Amino acid sequence: MVLELLHQVALKTVDDFHVDSTTISEAVERQVSLEAMEDKLAAELADLKGRQEGLSRLRDGAGGYHQALLIQKDRIGVSGWLSMHSDEKADCPICGNLIQSHVEALSELRENLSMIENATGQIAEMPIAVDRETQHIHRDMDEIAEKLRDIKRQKKVITSGSKEASDRQFRALTVAHFLGQLSQAISLYDEVQDDGDLPEEISQLRTQIEELMRVIDEGGIKRRQDAALERVSNYISQHMPRLDNDHSSNAAYLDVADLTLRISGPEGQSALWSIGSGSNHLSYHISTLLALHRFFLEGGGGSSVPSLLVFDQPSQVYFPEKLNEGSPEQDVWKNDGDIIAVRKVFELLGDIVARSQGRLQVIVLDHAPES
Repeated sequence: MVLELLHQVALKTVDDFHVDSTTISEAVERQVSLEAMEDKLAAELADLKGRQEGLSRLRDGAGGYHQALLIQKDRIGVSGWLSMHSDEKADCPICGNLIQSHVEALSELRENLSMIENATGQIAEMPIAVDRETQHIHRDMDEIAEKLRDIKRQKKVITSGSKEASDRQFRALTVAHFLGQLSQAISLYDEVQDDGDLPEEISQLRTQIEELMRVIDEGGIKRRQDAALERVSNYISQHMPRLDNDHSSNAAYLDVADLTLRISGPEGQSALWSIGSGSNHLSYHISTLLALHRFFLEGGGGSSVPSLLVFDQPSQVYFPEKLNEGSPEQDVWKNDGDIIAVRKVFELLGDIVARSQGRLQVIVLDHAPES
C-alpha cells in the first residue's frame, strides 16, 4: 500500500509551482532603472552639498575680508581731516623753497580711501546674495531627498514581489529534486527485490553493524573504564597499609587523564606531587604498579602488557646520605625503623609475585651489605 502511494507521488509534476520568467525579467529591469535614477540623484545631491560647503566657506572668508577693510578705512580715514587743515603751498623753513609733496601724498591717501569704501560696500552686500543662493540649494536638496525616498519605496515593493516569485520557483525546484530522488529510490528498491540474495546480505550486514555498535558504545566503554579504575584503586588501598607511609588510611584514585594519583583526605583530594616525603612517593608508586599488574593478570591472559616490573634501588629513600658518604655498613643498618620499611617493600613484592603463580616477574636492583 505504501509503495503504491510512493509510485503515485513520483508521477506528480511541478506545473503548479511554475513561475513566469517574463514577470521576473520585468521586475529586474525596473529594479535596474530605479538604481540608475538613484545613482544620478545621489550624484546631484553630493554636488549640491559641495556647493553648500563652498558658499559657507565664502561667507566666512567675506566676513574676515570685510573686517580687514574696515580696519584699513579707519587707519587712512584721517587723510580727509589732514587735507582740510593743510595749505597747498608752504615754504621750507630751512631753504625757503616751495613744498608741494604733502599735497600729492594726501591725494593718494584720499584715492585709496575711496577704493576701500567702495569695496566695503560691495562686500557688505555679499552675505545677502550668499544666503539667497543657500536657500535655493536647500530647496533643491529637499526635492532630491524626497525623490530618493520615493525610489527606495518603489524598490522595496519590487523586491518584495520578486522575492515571493523567487520563493515559489525555489519551492518548485525543491519539489522536482525530491520527486527525482524518490523515483530513483523506488527503482533501486524494485531492483533489490528482484535479487533474491541481496536482502539476506543486507540482513547480515545489519547484524554486524549492531554488534559493532555495542563494541564501540562510548557509554559502555566509559562504564568499563570506570569499573577497571575502581578495581585498581581498591588494590592500591590494599597495598598501602603494608608499606611505610603517612596516608595509608586515605583512598587513592588513579587519574588516567592527568596520569597521576588523587589521594582523598580530610581537606579533599590532593595530587601525588603535593604529598611530601620520599617514603610516601615510594609507597604510592609501588602500590600503583603492583595494582595495575594484578588487574592485567586477572584478565585471563588477554592483556598485551608484559608481566615484568623493574625497580632500581627502592632502599635509597631510607639510606641516601649514608650510602653517598660511604659510611661503614654497620652504621648504615643501625636504624631498625628504616630496615623494617625496606623489608615491607620486599615482602609486598614477594607476596604479589607468589599470588600471580609465577606469571609476574619483579626485578629489584639494589645495594646489599657484605656482612
